[in-house]
Amino acid sequence: MQVITIEDVKIEVERKKVKNFNLTVKAPNGKVKLTYPYHASEQDYQKFLYSKINWIKQKQNKYKNFKVPKQLEYKTGEKVWFLNHKYDLKIKFSTKRSVKLSDNNISLYILKTDLKVDKQKLLNEFYRGELYKILYPLVKKWELPMKVVVNETRIRNMKTLWGSCNIKARRIWVNLELIKYDKKCIEYVVVHEMVHLLERLHSKRFYKLMDKYLPDWREREIILNKREKLI
Repeated sequence: MQVITIEDVKIEVERKKVKNFNLTVKAPNGKVKLTYPYHASEQDYQKFLYSKINWIKQKQNKYKNFKVPKQLEYKTGEKVWFLNHKYDLKIKFSTKRSVKLSDNNISLYILKTDLKVDKQKLLNEFYRGELYKILYPLVKKWELPMKVVVNETRIRNMKTLWGSCNIKARRIWVNLELIKYDKKCIEYVVVHEMVHLLERLHSKRFYKLMDKYLPDWREREIILNKREKLI
């Protein structure tokens, strides 16, 4: 791996066993990396990077005000997000581990003898269950008008993506963090990934399909990318 500089932008460049140029700009610091195939020359990848430099800078500017979410200690009095609302976190003792949602509180019930229980895992299990309750109806809602079939919908933690789509397996993945946002944002990600079953690339056709099925998708995307809400 080597590091090159183009217009004051440092870029990690690595030759790997890949078919295409793969360019990423990662949050939170805007780190840029390019992997390129063995058959490509130095001139080839530099030409590619120069063609993408404005896009790289736009991505990095987007991350300038990126705020890393504060690390929770999972103690009573902390604030946690759920479906676009901030709740007071409460830790309570019970004979059974559970999570309960009330008007203003999310309560984690743990055992008195189990003070080392992973409270984050307990809360995430609650988040995961609630997100699945939203995802399944959304997928079914859009399968018919889009004339596609989703074989499987899964949830996982993702650092840089809100969702992804395995076209061959017809499987959709969504980020667990979505449960902290409005349902309209969750629907936007679901539709976005389902459209990939019709158009693999982010091409003109892809965005025309997004406009067709979800005309206000741009507004939803803007809301979703205001990551300050997660703090």
